Amino acid sequence: MENQLPHSIYDLEYKYIFSNKSLFLRLLKRLDFLQIFQNITEDSLERIDKSYVLPDFSEQESDLVYKVNLKDSELLFYILFEHQSTVDHSIPIRLLFYITDLYRDYVKQFDKSTLKRKTFLLPAVVPIVFYDGEDTWTVPTSFKEKILGFEEFGKYIIDFEYILIDLGKAEESLLKYKDVLSLILKLNRVRSYEELEKIFSSLWEYLEDAKENEVDIVKVCLPAALRELEGVKIKLCPLYN
Repeated sequence: MENQLPHSIYDLEYKYIFSNKSLFLRLLKRLDFLQIFQNITEDSLERIDKSYVLPDFSEQESDLVYKVNLKDSELLFYILFEHQSTVDHSIPIRLLFYITDLYRDYVKQFDKSTLKRKTFLLPAVVPIVFYDGEDTWTVPTSFKEKILGFEEFGKYIIDFEYILIDLGKAEESLLKYKDVLSLILKLNRVRSYEELEKIFSSLWEYLEDAKENEVDIVKVCLPAALRELEGVKIKLCPLYN
């Protein structure tokens, strides 16, 4: 029987991981159903530090907000990224408040006469929920489904959809590449010493094209796993000697 690892091994901090522009960009480019993500570069990404006032008047910081400025196409939009390790049915409501607050802050930059012009447009906000929990994600991705009797009102009620990245279901497409992002995501899903040893046996392949700042993230994530590997012999690449 395989030795089971404690939860602390795979409870990595995704906010810290995806604060790294390069790693976040790797994730976005795997969402190939949105072609616009393929045009994003690190230079066009700007992380926004933002906190939000929730309905109970408590202040909560979102996981990540990135401002994307595609200068070549004069396109500006925001990516709102939330990590969930448990099924939370308040997510659509929280996203609504986050999006509203983003727009409120955005329009503060302009005077009233500008806002009244036909040419004034709001930037898009793309909400993403990254889920790595064990239970099936059952939260509707469409906001209107959180509204009582939404079927009766058709298109006349507010609605948006968030992108759900369910690591359990999308594991094959997300982890098919042997790169630093796959390494981190796999470490977060390891459930046994044997699985961990298998990953480490090809560690250099995962890190071959990694940037220095990406390797720094891995160096933070690895020690917790290494501390649990008593008695398992692993050949580490020279980078970690």
